[in-house]
Amino acid sequence: MSSPPSEEGEDLTLPTDLFTEPAGFRPADKPATTASHTLTTAPFENLTLRLVGYNPLWGHMLWNAGRVVSTYLEAHPGLVLGKRVLELGAGAGLPSLVCALRGAGEVCFLLHPQLKEVCEHNRYRITLRSEKGWVFGRVK
Repeated sequence: MSSPPSEEGEDLTLPTDLFTEPAGFRPADKPATTASHTLTTAPFENLTLRLVGYNPLWGHMLWNAGRVVSTYLEAHPGLVLGKRVLELGAGAGLPSLVCALRGAGEVCFLLHPQLKEVCEHNRYRITLRSEKGWVFGRVK
C-alpha cells in the first residue's frame, strides 16, 4: 500500500489500465443462430429469422408466444391490413414480420435500448423488408 503524498502539489498519477480486464476474462461471444417459421396462409412463406447468439433478456430465441401471435394475426388479417402496428419487446420480431407480409401499413418494433446487438439484427431484417414501409425505433 502506498503512503499518501508528503508534499503539497505532488503528482498523483493513477495507472491507465485500472479497468482493463485480463485476456480471457469474459467468455467469447456466441455466434448468431437462425430459427425458421412457415406461415400458415398463402403464399406460405418460410421465414428464416436471424437471432443473436445470446442476450440476457432472452432475445436470442424465437419464443412460442411469437409463433402463436403470428398464427393468430395470419388467421385474422383484418386486424393489421393497412394499419400501423407496434410490437414492444420484439426479440426475434416474428409478429412484426407477419404483419408486414400481410399488409400492415407501417410496422415498428422496439426492444430494450441497451440491447445493441439485438437492435442491429432487427435493423438487418428491416433492410431485407424495407419495401414494406418499416419504421425503426419511433412511432410516427
